[in-house]
Amino acid sequence: MINIRTFLLVDKNFIPLEEFSGSFRDKYYIDGGITLSIYNTPVLTLEMWDLVDLLWVNIVDQLEAIALGQTVVVCFPDCPLQLLFQPIGVNSVNVKTNAKNSLSAMAPKDMLISCLCSSGWRFFKRMMDLAPAHSGIWLASLDKIEKVSKSDFWA
Repeated sequence: MINIRTFLLVDKNFIPLEEFSGSFRDKYYIDGGITLSIYNTPVLTLEMWDLVDLLWVNIVDQLEAIALGQTVVVCFPDCPLQLLFQPIGVNSVNVKTNAKNSLSAMAPKDMLISCLCSSGWRFFKRMMDLAPAHSGIWLASLDKIEKVSKSDFWA
């Protein structure tokens, strides 16, 4: 099982994206974090917070490469962390970060791609309401998600 959640950092508190109803102090710097656990192994935690909107953009930008079985490094936008996707055979992906004492976990590629697509979709659809000034970025990411989710090269 893969569990992905997005949180916004507001006044030093992490608020689940789906519960946030306010506005951003600075629409150009949206702090937050993504949690990612694979079979109960925490790969991403809230200690690894950053500019969450740009982190999601970076992840979505690499979805097709992950689906095609390529080794992928997703850089966090404003800190020296990296999220690494390493194919294991044809149907599995090892996921880890370069953080000190980080854990890694292996997931079926189709399940990982499906979960990343659905979580990314929810994030960008929600951001359309919360930060409509950036709708061009959100729509471009939604288009990339749709392209990957409708393709059959990874299934």
